Amino acid sequence: MPATLHGVVFDIFESALEWATKALLSAITQAVHESIGAPIPSIRVWIAEMQPTEFMAGGELLADRQARAAAT
Repeated sequence: MPATLHGVVFDIFESALEWATKALLSAITQAVHESIGAPIPSIRVWIAEMQPTEFMAGGELLADRQARAAAT
């Protein structure tokens, strides 16, 4: 029987702090392990970076929202 793998995708915007990447991945791994009891070797965590022009909420691009906030 194949081993069960547990995957987590974490979407993050390009402006996130690069230095925190390892700590973030480690914390997510530990959270999955503690919350559902998944063995750590079975946990896969990866970050999917996106640009503010690739995310829309409420019909508004994040880039447009950021530009509007910067103008005020």
